[in-house]
Amino acid sequence: MVSFKELHSGQKGISKRYSVSGLKNGSLRIYPSDGVTAEELNVYLNSRYPWNTGEIPFTEVKNGNERYFEIKDVSGTVAFSW
Repeated sequence: MVSFKELHSGQKGISKRYSVSGLKNGSLRIYPSDGVTAEELNVYLNSRYPWNTGEIPFTEVKNGNERYFEIKDVSGTVAFSW
């Protein structure tokens, strides 16, 4: 089962933090708030507070007016913030 939840940001400079768990070789698309850049996005795999290990790469996709960040072939829990 896949689950999504909002987490407490609890860190200066971070306004939102979310996690998606239960992924098995899945793809995840992140649609952040307008104005969030790739440099401001933090993505972690199977990490916990204080979020300083497990950072994983992502791809920024722009398709017309649609813009999102994508992670492919991921298993476990992904936490992301901006």
